[in-house]
Amino acid sequence: MEKVKDFFNRLTSNYKTYVKQYMATNIVIIIATLVFTFANFNAWSKFLTSFAIIAVIAAINFFVAESYFKKKSARIYSYIIGFAIAGIFERFVNYNAFGTSIYRILIGYSIVAFLIGLFKVIKNSGLELSKYCTRSFKNLFGTGVIYGILVVGFILIMTIAISLLTPGKDYEPVMRAQIAIFGLFLVPATLLSITNTEGESSKFIEAVISFVLLPLTALATIIIYIYMLKILALRQIPQNSIYKIIAGLFVVAFPVWVMTYEYKQKNKFVEVFSKIMPIAFIPLIGLQVYSIGARIGENGITPVRYMGVMFIIFEIIAIVLSIVNKRKYLTNALLVAAVLMAISTILPVVNMEEISNYNQASRLKNAWREGESFTSLSSEEKATASSAYRYLLRQENSEKYLPKYLDKEELTEKLIEHYSPYGDEDETYDEKRTTYKRVNYQYPDDEVITVEGYNCIKKFQVYEYDINEENLESVSLYDTFNINLKDYVLGLIEANKNGDESAKEYIVSHRVHRVDDSRDIYITDVNLSYEVDLEGNYDSKERISIVIKGCFLIK
Repeated sequence: MEKVKDFFNRLTSNYKTYVKQYMATNIVIIIATLVFTFANFNAWSKFLTSFAIIAVIAAINFFVAESYFKKKSARIYSYIIGFAIAGIFERFVNYNAFGTSIYRILIGYSIVAFLIGLFKVIKNSGLELSKYCTRSFKNLFGTGVIYGILVVGFILIMTIAISLLTPGKDYEPVMRAQIAIFGLFLVPATLLSITNTEGESSKFIEAVISFVLLPLTALATIIIYIYMLKILALRQIPQNSIYKIIAGLFVVAFPVWVMTYEYKQKNKFVEVFSKIMPIAFIPLIGLQVYSIGARIGENGITPVRYMGVMFIIFEIIAIVLSIVNKRKYLTNALLVAAVLMAISTILPVVNMEEISNYNQASRLKNAWREGESFTSLSSEEKATASSAYRYLLRQENSEKYLPKYLDKEELTEKLIEHYSPYGDEDETYDEKRTTYKRVNYQYPDDEVITVEGYNCIKKFQVYEYDINEENLESVSLYDTFNINLKDYVLGLIEANKNGDESAKEYIVSHRVHRVDDSRDIYITDVNLSYEVDLEGNYDSKERISIVIKGCFLIK
């Protein structure tokens, strides 16, 4: 209880200085919290989306500005610029500028800006990174404890009050109370924890870092070394999951060996391990390189694998900075992370999406060369072409990367046959006693799409192969959000029982499919393959392959 009281006293005494230093940031946080606490989510959904974008970006921009500038005039100019940037991002998102890439740029910008601001906060503290991290960890630990107590306490009190005083009412006030606690306490207290590091680290925190986190991290590292000896002795290939395991370990180990360096003179065990840990991680980098290199060699580059490579680069630089010059320049690891994030998400040509698209296009061209037919390709080339083509078709601007010499309609048809077990429509598997049915429909070239009531329109395409009925409830569109196509597809299957004309009538009468209150899709082309029994009945357990093209309509 004494520690809780001390925490609140320290929080109160430092709050005035903190608010003065980060006044605009806190004002944005408080206003945003109040809006989301009392807002009508159903009626204000569109406004809240725009407001959230502006609030988050503005708060991050103000945090950076208030970390760097002390003069009032400089801050005012930075506030104007920061708010303008937030407004520009909001307009880009709502008008769908840059397509889905705007979300990548938005997230990347937010992370880069925060890292740059945090770098300045550490520099302003005048502390070595190890000392800054231990003090921040102490502050964050206390903040987390108090936040947990507040959350549990409010949930219990409000649940009891609603159950006894207003029985039958919903528990929405509980959710709104959590929003208020999060925005009015946790976010400001977290910022205070990382910006005010004047107090010394406690004995308790020292014990947690030195005798709990460090031994656990060392033990995990030893286990991976045992695994390395095993695969070397047995000449086995490392598991694909080894990259994720080592990356997760680094996320924990890096801050641990940074913080334990602060206590190196107090305990010989801590001193030895704080110096050994970065060096011990060097061989593990080799395992990660092998793991992700094998995946890229087999299936090409994707945004996730691209970020995996960038993370390995960060690990290498962070380890080097942890070894040389007594960690004098280790704080620069934040700037390294910011640069790598900017390259991955913001810069044109070299970002994770474009590099992935160019790589997959290269795989497709190398596997299916000009003048060749799909049937003439080897099994390996068919698999590569199928994998690369399906990846590119999921991209918003796939036409830019697909080879011009390929017949896309033929390609789609051939890849459906190659990727799924569905052969010709009359193909029968005696052991399963099933056949396969198809629906093919293309929008007439001479018909016009009516877009009255919509502000924006753009093409979309959905390609799902060899999936089950449940997967249709969450089909990815532009890799940014999902739509539910289950009812539409099941209705089409039902209509197809009565023949092609019935299926066509169903498609025509169900052209417009609702996504949400502000967005619809207009379906123009359908290619559906599904398994039925010999009597023509569809079983929900069987697999489905579907290609849907059309227009995405935004109100």
